[in-house]
Amino acid sequence: MNKKVAIVGSGFAAWGATIALVDSADLELHIFDIGRTGPEGEGANRPVANAKKYLNSYFCYGINDSHNPVKIDTARMCSSHALGGHSTVYSGAILYPLDADLKDWPADAKPTAHDYSSVLKLLPIIYEKDLLETVFPVVPQQSDLSRKPTNSKAASVVGMSRIAATQNESSSDSPVVPFWVGGEFLKYQSAGKLRYTSNSYVLRVENIQEGVKITLLQKGKIISDIFDAVFIGAGCVNTTTIIDQSLGLPGARDYLIRAPQGSLHAFWRFSRKVSTGSMLRKKNELPELFLEVRAPGTSNAWSHTQLTSINEQIIQEVCSRLPRFLHSLVKAFSHVIYFASSLQTAEFNESGVLRSIIDLDAPEGLQQNVEITEYPVKRNVGLVSAVRRAVLQNWSTLRMFPIPFGELLADFFRGNRLGGWHFGGTLPMSEQPTRFDQCWTTGEVHRLKSVYVLDSSAFPTVPPSTVALLTAAHAHRVARCWKAKYLLNEVNQCP
Repeated sequence: MNKKVAIVGSGFAAWGATIALVDSADLELHIFDIGRTGPEGEGANRPVANAKKYLNSYFCYGINDSHNPVKIDTARMCSSHALGGHSTVYSGAILYPLDADLKDWPADAKPTAHDYSSVLKLLPIIYEKDLLETVFPVVPQQSDLSRKPTNSKAASVVGMSRIAATQNESSSDSPVVPFWVGGEFLKYQSAGKLRYTSNSYVLRVENIQEGVKITLLQKGKIISDIFDAVFIGAGCVNTTTIIDQSLGLPGARDYLIRAPQGSLHAFWRFSRKVSTGSMLRKKNELPELFLEVRAPGTSNAWSHTQLTSINEQIIQEVCSRLPRFLHSLVKAFSHVIYFASSLQTAEFNESGVLRSIIDLDAPEGLQQNVEITEYPVKRNVGLVSAVRRAVLQNWSTLRMFPIPFGELLADFFRGNRLGGWHFGGTLPMSEQPTRFDQCWTTGEVHRLKSVYVLDSSAFPTVPPSTVALLTAAHAHRVARCWKAKYLLNEVNQCP
C-alpha cells in the first residue's frame, strides 16, 4: 500500500523535504499551507521591526488573522505556513556552515553533501567565481564540509553574495527575479506529483491507532485527515506553536529561542570602480558582499558578515526623520556608506523565550496565545574587532575603512536592536531526548511518533551562515532518512 504523507508549509524547509519525497511512486504526498498572497487580518499593514517592506506593505501573512484561534505577540514578521510567505518576498542568501561550526549538533543530525547538492542542483543562484569559492565551494563535497581548522590563526575570505534568484538577461541592468519556492510546489502539482491545498491552517497533530491525525481549519471549517507521517516546516514560531498545541497540555509552557550573536558596523568605501556584479546587486537592493572570518574573537569558528550599501528604503526612512535641506546630503553619502551585519554562533546562547498559553475552556473553543520575548543584543567586542581587521586585511578588494562609532550609525539606520535574524532551537534535536520540547536526531518529535520537524526549530544551535540552504538541506536529510527506513526498508542508509 502507498504511504500517505503530509508536509505542513511551503517554504525552504518544506521544499527540501519535497525534493527527497516527490518522485517516490509508493508515496501519496500532500502539502498544506495557508496560501496568503496579500494583506489580511488585524496586523495587515502594521510596520514590524526588522521587516522589509514588500509591495508597499508590511503584512504578516496570516499571523493574527481573526479567523484563526492563535494570537502571536511579536516584534517581528513571522511567516506562517503560507504560499505567500517569506518564500515569495525573499529569494534567500545562500551559504552553508561547515560541520565543525554546527556546535551542539549531534553528528547524525548534520546534513551531508548529498543533501546540499540535491537542493542546490535545483536552485538558481547568482554568484561569482571568486575567493569565497576557495573555502566555500558553491556545491560542497563532503570533504569541504568536514574540513577543520588546522591552526588558531585568524583567516578571512571575501566574495560576492550568493542569492537564490534568476536574472532575465546577462547585463547588470537586467532585473533579478526572486526565486519563489511556492512556484516549485505548483509545478509539482501540475505534474500530478503531489496535492497542494491552500487556505489550510494546521492546528495540531496527534497520534492515533491508524497513524497521525491532522486537525486544521480549511475555509473556515475544522476538518481532519489521517497520514502515515507528518513533516512540519511552518517556520520556527509557527512550528513550535503547532507542536505545543499537539501536546495537549493546558496552561503555559516556555520554549527557549536561539539565534546567532550579531553585531552591526558601518564603513566608508573608497571604490574606484564598481563591478558588474556589484551593480547588479545594488540595483536590486540585494546583499552585495559576503565576508567570512575565523579568529580567536569568533571562538575560532567561521563567522558570517554581509556587507551592503544603503538601500532606497533606508534612505527614505532616514530622510523622513531629518529636515528637508539634509536629504541631498544623505543621498550623496548613501553611495559611500556600507553597513555590515555580522553573525557568530554562540554556544548555549538564548536569544529569547516563546511562551505558549493554551486555554481549553475559552468560550469560542480552544485558544492559544503566543508571547515572544526577545533579548537585546549584547555587543560582541571580539567579533567586531575580528571583522574590522578582516575588512582592512582585504583592502585591495573591499577598499573600506571603519567609521568611528559606526555601530551607533548602523543601529540608527537599521533599527535592529534586538536579537539575531535567524530564530531556531525551540525544539532541538538530541541523541537521547528526555524533555517534551526535544526531537530525535531523525527530526521526530520526542512525544509525537511519526511527526517530524523540518525547519530551524530543530536546530540545536543556529549557525551564523545564512539559514535558507541549511534549512532546506536539513529537511531533505530528515525526509530522505524517513523514506529509506519506512518506504524503502533501507535501514542502514540513515541512523
